[in-house]
Amino acid sequence: MFKFPSVERTTYDRCECTVEHQIFPLLGEKVVGDISAADLKGVLNHWMGEGYAYTTVKKVYIVLNEYFRYLTQQEILVKNPMNSVPMIKKSNFMAAQNKEDLPTQETVTVFTSEEIEKFKAEAFSTFSNGKPKYQQPAAYILMLNTGLRTGELLGLLNSDINLEGRYLEVRQGVKEVCRREGADYVPGREVKVGKTKTATSKRRVPLNGAAVEAVRELRQERDFGPTAPLVSDEKGDYTRPVNFRKRYYRILKAAGIEQKGLHSLRHHFATQLINGVKQPDGTVKKLSDYVGKGKYVLVDFWASWCGPCIRQTAVLKDILAEYGDKGLEVLGVAVWDKLEDTLNGIKTHELPWEQILDAQTIPTELYGISGIPTIILFSPEGKILSRDKQSDELKADVKAALEGKL
Repeated sequence: MFKFPSVERTTYDRCECTVEHQIFPLLGEKVVGDISAADLKGVLNHWMGEGYAYTTVKKVYIVLNEYFRYLTQQEILVKNPMNSVPMIKKSNFMAAQNKEDLPTQETVTVFTSEEIEKFKAEAFSTFSNGKPKYQQPAAYILMLNTGLRTGELLGLLNSDINLEGRYLEVRQGVKEVCRREGADYVPGREVKVGKTKTATSKRRVPLNGAAVEAVRELRQERDFGPTAPLVSDEKGDYTRPVNFRKRYYRILKAAGIEQKGLHSLRHHFATQLINGVKQPDGTVKKLSDYVGKGKYVLVDFWASWCGPCIRQTAVLKDILAEYGDKGLEVLGVAVWDKLEDTLNGIKTHELPWEQILDAQTIPTELYGISGIPTIILFSPEGKILSRDKQSDELKADVKAALEGKL
């Protein structure tokens, strides 16, 4: 209750779930004013002992911490018992569970070229009577060619799309939340249309030929006018994300493709950089020319004017010297920089690795990069193993990856 309605509905749903399943079973019978620091530590230790993930126990800690801070701010309690309850260090937490504290990795995957073709073939397949097997298959092709998030795609109105100018405007997003009467939970879920994931998510996205054709196909299948969603349900309302996701998984299964999250379409686009970046010599370079080709690749998003970026190039040189003959490559992607300054920077600092020049904001928008340097370690298959690490932490992740521990 104390957070409603000051937070996003989805955030409130997650907090309520934590309270219902991890906090109330252990503290629900106690009077709030009688709850001690020992009781709160007991809650955290209980779920740690039950083998729950560190992230789950940390959510419990955050909710308790915010709740008791609120009570003291409102002068309902004189003393905050959470002041004496520090969050357990992750290394100690993992040790208590007899687990190894391995570096964090992202399990985002991309599609191979063969999988993309299999996916398209199945998505647009028909029954023997000629009726399509799946509704709105072009929606997934649009995601693949624009890098849109699921919520962004489902929030698109027809009026947000300019086919003549070959772009679309991301203005809002769609989420699925628990139904409520006030703050009280009501069985069932509903679609909520609201702001984008982040402030910078509001953006103009260029449309390539495949994306334009996908929009046309979607409108041919279902068009309820300019104020209606592009990817609508049968009544012209917003499509439920859960239905869109289930349809996607049915396509994967029928096509014989291992399960990958819907975000893989967005990530595949980012990796492909489908439109590519035109280089000074007229060629077009794409991230997919280097990533997922059987080698570990460190991709360094940098700019010549960025002091921290330049300092990390020394680290990258050390890593390349140690692991270059063991299957590791480095790729520079110059962003937010003038071409001539980038070329001078490469020469001045003697950067020996391949570069994608003059990328500007294309990759940073797709990868959600708000600051540089950002260094991403890709596996030979194209998975992100590590990102946003520098200096010794970066060296440790590279070492762990090549030793098969990441």
